[in-house]
Amino acid sequence: MENQKTFPKELLPSCWDDDTRMGVLFSPFRERSVNKENYDGKMLFWEEMIAKYCQWKGQAQVTVQEVEEAARRNEKKPYCLEKVFEEMLTNGKIQKESDFEVIPPRTWPEWGKNLMKKPVKWSGNKVQNWFSPQKFTRTVFIVTEVVEIHADKVAKLFENQIVSRSQVINVACKELNLSAKGVSLAIHALHCEQKVAMRSVGENKEAAASCDDFVLKFASTGERIQDIPDLDFSIYKLEMLERTLTKIIDQLEEEAQKEGEKAREHVKKSEKGLALLSLKKKKRALRNLEQRTNSIMNIQEMLEKIHNVKLDKQIMQAYQMGGKSLQDVLKEAGITREIVEDTLDEMRDTIGESNMMQDALAQDVVTSSADAAELEQELEDLLKEDIVAKQDDDIINRMEGLKVIRETPSPESSRGREPSSQY
Repeated sequence: MENQKTFPKELLPSCWDDDTRMGVLFSPFRERSVNKENYDGKMLFWEEMIAKYCQWKGQAQVTVQEVEEAARRNEKKPYCLEKVFEEMLTNGKIQKESDFEVIPPRTWPEWGKNLMKKPVKWSGNKVQNWFSPQKFTRTVFIVTEVVEIHADKVAKLFENQIVSRSQVINVACKELNLSAKGVSLAIHALHCEQKVAMRSVGENKEAAASCDDFVLKFASTGERIQDIPDLDFSIYKLEMLERTLTKIIDQLEEEAQKEGEKAREHVKKSEKGLALLSLKKKKRALRNLEQRTNSIMNIQEMLEKIHNVKLDKQIMQAYQMGGKSLQDVLKEAGITREIVEDTLDEMRDTIGESNMMQDALAQDVVTSSADAAELEQELEDLLKEDIVAKQDDDIINRMEGLKVIRETPSPESSRGREPSSQY
């Protein structure tokens, strides 16, 4: 994409084949006072084309000369682009790359505001005087709108992650169709926005200055970040070391296997010396393999403990937050322990009074006390009669048990047996 010489067809507007319309758009600008609408429409057309072109090639970096070559039509280049870039620079829509890399804007609005303050003092003539014509066409500018779009995409892709700068560039180039330069510009913009923190892999500032790679930590959506905490940086280095040791272990396993196969081949060929050498190499590889395996197990155990501690911290924070929320809800509702106890006491008293009222309502209000005594006496007499009746029945049952049943004995049963006495 970066070597594209002409605008891709998908970027070309519908009027691109209209010679009359394109002749007007390719011609130099007249004074805005002559025809304000045509001037503004033509300026907007080229601003949009430049932004689309930068997005298509995957980076916000662009020059007048580059756009002139890319926009050639029938071997003719547009003669108005210098004016377009001058006005974009004045309005803060582009910025010199050297200024972009040096000045760290804190927010996009402030960036545009700062750009507006400085170039407002420049008229079109002052811009021309500041740059020689040839130098201006070759000056590298950064399109603010495009860099902001690329930065947002990179931030979403790596949200709340800690990764190396080289990995960010590799992944973003594949996933977002950005160029390496485009990703670098996006990272710089995010760093200025405090949406990504950088930390050199080097141990000191001198090493950091000469180090090509950095560790980046991307902020969560809507948050800002200034520095990478030591704990997060240590976790990252442990994880990187774990991946490195994994690769070494794979290599050692492969080496041990190959040396074992070589030893068997040498034995078949009666090459005892070479077989012995291969076995020594195999043994050395296995010894290193054991050491590296122990090391990676220690690292994994350490990482597991660190992650468990972080999880425990999150759980504790959740408990604290939940407890605080519950306290706030109870306080807002006006619920306290004393109020609950008083309410329960009142409920007990109310229930007791209710039971007493129910007992009172259940009393017989028709029968008088005299009638009740008479009824009680009658009931007692009935109970006595029942007892006497039961006693009589018992005596009768006993008397019945004393009677002897007379039976005529059969000849067989009377043989050899004395006759029973009779009453």
